[in-house]
Amino acid sequence: MVATRKTAAATRKRAAPKPRQEFPHDGPSSEVVSLTGKHISQAAMNLAMRVIPDELLRDITAASAPLTRYSGVTKVGATALSRGLKLLAQPPAGHRPVADDMTAAEIGERVDRPAATISKWARAGLLGPPKTSGRVRKWGRGGLENARLVDYLLRHGTGWEELLADAHANRLPQLVLTRALGGQGGLTRAQVVKRAGVSDEMATSIWRALGAAAPAEADEAVYSTAEVEALRLLAALSSMYSEDDLTEVTSVVGRAMHEVAEAVLELFRRRVAQPFAEAGGGDLELMLRLATVIDITVPTVGPLLELALRRQLEASSRAETILRYEEATGGIGGQVELAVGFADIVGFTAASSRMNVLEVSKMAETFLRAAEAVFPENGARIVKSIGDAVMFTAPDIPSACAAAAALIEAAGKAGVPPLRIGIAYGPMLRAYADYFGRTVNIASRLSDVAKAGEILVLRPEKEIREGAWRDRRLSARDAGRKRLRGVDGRVPVLRITRGA
Repeated sequence: MVATRKTAAATRKRAAPKPRQEFPHDGPSSEVVSLTGKHISQAAMNLAMRVIPDELLRDITAASAPLTRYSGVTKVGATALSRGLKLLAQPPAGHRPVADDMTAAEIGERVDRPAATISKWARAGLLGPPKTSGRVRKWGRGGLENARLVDYLLRHGTGWEELLADAHANRLPQLVLTRALGGQGGLTRAQVVKRAGVSDEMATSIWRALGAAAPAEADEAVYSTAEVEALRLLAALSSMYSEDDLTEVTSVVGRAMHEVAEAVLELFRRRVAQPFAEAGGGDLELMLRLATVIDITVPTVGPLLELALRRQLEASSRAETILRYEEATGGIGGQVELAVGFADIVGFTAASSRMNVLEVSKMAETFLRAAEAVFPENGARIVKSIGDAVMFTAPDIPSACAAAAALIEAAGKAGVPPLRIGIAYGPMLRAYADYFGRTVNIASRLSDVAKAGEILVLRPEKEIREGAWRDRRLSARDAGRKRLRGVDGRVPVLRITRGA
């Protein structure tokens, strides 16, 4: 009996799980995985730990534990994310000024390498040409930056021969980014296509539609399981949609993500890169901070993008469903009668090509602020803003037109390009703080066909008295009948202008 108890105790001791050390003292563990299956790249975090001043290392390291577990979804994780990014954005403190003529020994002090090692790199041509020749050779900032690149790559597993080959091909910065952002994916194009169960042609068209670089050569192992998962999803969707349909919608996604990426990088340039450079930070350090910011933020913005997509799909689905029901039954229950309008910026796409993403966003914000300023005094209210457009309602057509005319003037004074506005009055369904129905659809389509500075209105069945226009310094003229996309037949239209 004693032996039995001893055996059982020994079994329990062997079977007892070891306490999981999620975050050892020597740096973040690559096994720390978030609830969403994401994890911060070990390479990027290791890099950040090395180049950020010591007083920030402990704070960012401490912040990364809840961040990696929760990806910012919980209150604790969101606080950790905020703290970590704030610290990453701080310029380096106590940087010594970079001299324009540093010896191998002085460069070695800055990268924590012996002078003999730096001399070896110099003989191999890794530092670039020296500024001075003779017995004591010296290098400027470029030599120091090259030494930092070499030091980072050697410390992160790059072999000497590979390093030399990439250096002679001027590929060291690309190699650093590859290491910092998690390395190569390890899968070739053929392997991705086979695992996803799609044709090579479909994978290529989807890849190009996303706006990615040209597909890699057949033997380049640059893809990851993320590409496999994405293509599997599209393969499943192909049971409902054609390959052309999927390519078309993927192209829209690619363009939208390009705008998001440009906005993120523009913010990084403004808030991090410039102060960092002014504080004496090196290019390598800045590059690696950017890599770390990318690695931390991509998993955490996933829920935000998913929420935005879901809400937009829900709104569009409601509008489509209600419109079809209204067409089938001749009306919708619980409806209200209002004037609804859409105002959008003419040539917004062309203007976007001349500005960066944040400047475009600023223009849309200025447009929205102008609407907020003039609508209330004209009895109108904003329903929502949709990029370069604003949807609004008013109790009657003259009030809606007065608000539209005031908006055109205010937006012009604020430097916003010309607007075009469509307005309709009729029954609508109000739900989810939004409006749906044929009246809304017609107003939107009228804004599509209006010219710059023009206000088009669906002619109401009941004539509006002349005094209502005159009181608001407006004039209404017949604009004929117009064909609108998605609307059966031609609809009668009025053109509204300022003046008697």
